[in-house]
Amino acid sequence: TAIWVRFGEATLATLSAFAAAAVGALVLGFVLAIGRLSDHAWVRIPVGWIVEILRAVPVLVFMLLLYYGLPVIGIRLSPYWAVVIALIAYNGSVLSEVIRAGVESLPRGQSAAGYALGLRKSNVMRLILLPQAIRAMLPVIIAQLVVTLKDTALGFIITYPELLYFARQL
Repeated sequence: TAIWVRFGEATLATLSAFAAAAVGALVLGFVLAIGRLSDHAWVRIPVGWIVEILRAVPVLVFMLLLYYGLPVIGIRLSPYWAVVIALIAYNGSVLSEVIRAGVESLPRGQSAAGYALGLRKSNVMRLILLPQAIRAMLPVIIAQLVVTLKDTALGFIITYPELLYFARQL
């Protein structure tokens, strides 16, 4: 029975990291996507760089940098936060590109109709473009969240006690 208790704890640890990372990645993805879609170059260009850098760094390298690299400059993170922050940064940047591409794939007439009604860009985005784009992007968003769940297993490398870590100990 002790094994089943530890198995349950490991499962909860995995689901806990996934839930926090999924919510954080979705929020970061929307923020970065809105930045990438900005009409202002002073917003669009730096956000574009941030997205490209975050997408280029592998999740495992991110976790290792957060867990083993930050203590060098005096910042200590628990394995949980190293896993969650790394997953948020990587998956949020990927989701931002999914959201941006989804919005840009809509016919130009959709936004033109919103502007013709007298809506501002923020309202056109919120009321017209995003609802349509999200419906079209939902399968890709769910697939990326499944990748997020699977990537929690990388936390065993930095001693995060999730399912794979427990299985290796067993």
